[in-house]
Amino acid sequence: MIGSDPVDGGASGGCFNVDNMGVGVTGNYIDLYELDPWDQDDWVQRLGYDSTYAPLACEDAYYCYGESDWKHVTGRFLESNEYEVDAQVRMRLWTDLAFY
Repeated sequence: MIGSDPVDGGASGGCFNVDNMGVGVTGNYIDLYELDPWDQDDWVQRLGYDSTYAPLACEDAYYCYGESDWKHVTGRFLESNEYEVDAQVRMRLWTDLAFY
């Protein structure tokens, strides 16, 4: 029930309960494949990234939003040195609550 949560003093409820909290992810990686229509897809390389954290900021009782900083590649796992790919990763999250 809105306004009855003791965590925020019963003033707001909803998303304000998670204001200034966040989500962190470790062990981030992206596998890249060469997608060929005429044969099997070939694995090219895996890009590794540091842990990322996205803090939440609440605009109202129904909506919170957060995003991490951009992360650069910190590790490469190559099948060969034939390819060198660079990519950045970023995490975004949001809440959108509806009360019934």
